[in-house]
Amino acid sequence: MSDTPADLMLKNLSEVFGERDSERRMAAIENLYSEDAVFFEAEQRFAGRRAISDAIAALRDQLVALAPTGRSGQPDAR
Repeated sequence: MSDTPADLMLKNLSEVFGERDSERRMAAIENLYSEDAVFFEAEQRFAGRRAISDAIAALRDQLVALAPTGRSGQPDAR
């Protein structure tokens, strides 16, 4: 049985954009994206699975830097 578009979107969100571990993120990208996939973000173009994984890692780093922090100095678990 194939995944519905909604299933694929949820997998992309959780397994690719939500994944902190680069190896697990890359495995998900290999499962969900074609070899010649292209990702566009903030007027930038990233071609290929490795470039997409690297771009998502950089985007995650930017978002973590903007996250509110608790008393420990770590981002709140919201």
